[in-house]
Amino acid sequence: MRTTKPCVLLGGLALLLGCESTATHLSRTDRDGLLAFVPEESQQEIERARERRAELDEQLAIAKRDQAEAGSLEGLATQNRAAMEVRLREGVGRLGHARDFDDDEALADARRQRAELEAAVRLQTAKQSYYDDVEALARRRLDLLNERAKLEDARVELAKAEAVAALDRPAAAKVDLDAQRADTNRAADRVERARIEALVARRRAELRAEYVEACAANVPEELRLQPIESIDAVFAGAAPEAAGDTGDAAEAAAEKTANAKGEGDQ
Repeated sequence: MRTTKPCVLLGGLALLLGCESTATHLSRTDRDGLLAFVPEESQQEIERARERRAELDEQLAIAKRDQAEAGSLEGLATQNRAAMEVRLREGVGRLGHARDFDDDEALADARRQRAELEAAVRLQTAKQSYYDDVEALARRRLDLLNERAKLEDARVELAKAEAVAALDRPAAAKVDLDAQRADTNRAADRVERARIEALVARRRAELRAEYVEACAANVPEELRLQPIESIDAVFAGAAPEAAGDTGDAAEAAAEKTANAKGEGDQ
């Protein structure tokens, strides 16, 4: 028959009574065991941190649906490109047929149609690349929200650590506030890096949209198929990359990098 060791019972009793233990730092389990003793004001601060974290769950769900929507649009653009390439091959065939019959009028008409279809294929290829970029932005946004969720988790733990550390108990002195603050700062750094990546992805998609519009100007209306949807029309959720704590410098750097990438792709 298993028995509970007396030292385990005495260790737990010592913690509840505020007696000192030999551990260098208080474990998270032992620390959370002292939350019942923190004042109401501190309890409310912890609850607010938990509420901020819970709000991100809904945003994450929306971001996942947005990513699926972007993927569907990219798939449709791929089909449209393939259909236009089939029409171009047919146009090339008509051009060869006109040459065979030495029909000047038919040859001129076939050449015009081939040029129009070549421009249409370029347009559909640009659209496909645009939706590739939009899907990449969707992934970067989801990454950003996941990092923000981790940051809010760290902030919840920091709020609990600060509340327990403020207690007038010997065990409270063993709360490792420095480590918890360091964890929170590292999480904030990861959020900022993910935000910059999302800003770069958005700018890339915006540049690609401008290129699509330029291509469309050279294509007859009946060959353009569906117009592209704007970034804001694709995404149901708010733009998480628009909010940050580092100011304009990081955003300006991100846009500069995106401009260089976008111009090289075009």
